[in-house]
Amino acid sequence: MKHKLLGLLQQLSTEKYVKFIAWAIVVFVAIMRHYAFPFSEPAYGDEPPYVNEVVFLARNGAYWSLQQGTSFLFTSLIYLISKLLAVGYLMGARILSVVFFFLSAYALSVCLSLFRDMHYTARYFTLTTFAAFGSLWIWKALPDMGCMFFLLLGFRALFSQRRSAPAIAAILVFCAAIIKPVALFALPGIAAVLLFRNRATQAATPRFVKAVLFTLIFTVCFSVYHIPGYQRYNQLMLEDKWHSYVGTQRFQVTPTWREFNVFFEAYKQVHHKENKWALAFEEVAEFKKSHPQVVLELSYLEYAKTHTMIWWSNIAERLFLEIPFMVEEGFFFFKFTSINNYVGNLVAIEIIAALLFAAIMWSERSFIRKNILLFAPPAIYTIILTVYLIPQLEGNWFVWVLPFLALPIARALCRRVNILLLFALQTGYLVMTYGA
Repeated sequence: MKHKLLGLLQQLSTEKYVKFIAWAIVVFVAIMRHYAFPFSEPAYGDEPPYVNEVVFLARNGAYWSLQQGTSFLFTSLIYLISKLLAVGYLMGARILSVVFFFLSAYALSVCLSLFRDMHYTARYFTLTTFAAFGSLWIWKALPDMGCMFFLLLGFRALFSQRRSAPAIAAILVFCAAIIKPVALFALPGIAAVLLFRNRATQAATPRFVKAVLFTLIFTVCFSVYHIPGYQRYNQLMLEDKWHSYVGTQRFQVTPTWREFNVFFEAYKQVHHKENKWALAFEEVAEFKKSHPQVVLELSYLEYAKTHTMIWWSNIAERLFLEIPFMVEEGFFFFKFTSINNYVGNLVAIEIIAALLFAAIMWSERSFIRKNILLFAPPAIYTIILTVYLIPQLEGNWFVWVLPFLALPIARALCRRVNILLLFALQTGYLVMTYGA
């Protein structure tokens, strides 16, 4: 009986069946996520600002909207899909997030095929892992999945053999950047790929020319895009959700998200909150009123200088604890499940996840070394983004790099456990997660 079962598992573990099961899990995750966050939910979190941008676009036209700089491509797509499907802007944005979720899953599967020594089981298990942690940003009127889709396409274009690859990659990364500016942090990693790829077989000059071509096209697109906003506001209009409109006049909302984050990180002795989602904006406003001498609207350098020890501790915590934990979340850790209730300490779970992450990365060092340039863009992005704007750092800012960081773990697991058993465990874990 045991041998027959093992034989059946081996027969079903062929790529055809594994591919079908993996995509079935991706669809299953999207459906389960809808039960957790249905269409009937009112506008939540960052959804209202994006919906307001679409309203502004509809009332004032594309040029006025372009001046505002808040995810113009994303808001334009919301407007179009809302008109095509005859639904409201909130509904249209949520539908768009699901479309981008499936498009991103497909783009990721294409990107994963680039890695050397990658068995198909690890590739499809990584795909389902992406679905697990990427699902938190679907069925919501948020642009994260759209940004991820264009970044993944740009990532794939970098490794194309076509002569036009740098130009195509530049346009795709530009599209990602005007949906969410955090995509700009991928540029140093892209530069590393362009300058060092094919170093053994190609002279330095052609590689340098490709890097210059990418930089030139991206810079031209980015500069032209920002001309309207710069003419009106005399600054680059990157994403800023904390404003409202009266007609075409723009007014900043206070307290801002930056003030909210600085208050949470730097003044914990005042608010005593374990996480910032338990903090209300009214508390920040009250603190500002009662402490007029305290400046919360700090630039990056001002924050690092004023709160140096907090800045360094946050960098260390996120880089060595939270990022490994976020990667492990896609497998069999999740802070909202009974695991955390049993341990009773999220830091303990983060430490366990970090140790497992480090051990598996070490065991897979040969695989990582063989694919070092493929790992370069997400790895460099992770490091730079961890150091920059640390009080504002959010898990969704890492959504496109997590599958690549999870890849060695998926490879290690698939070498030791039958892929169908892993799928079964993962499906049970997802049911537990969304049922919690």
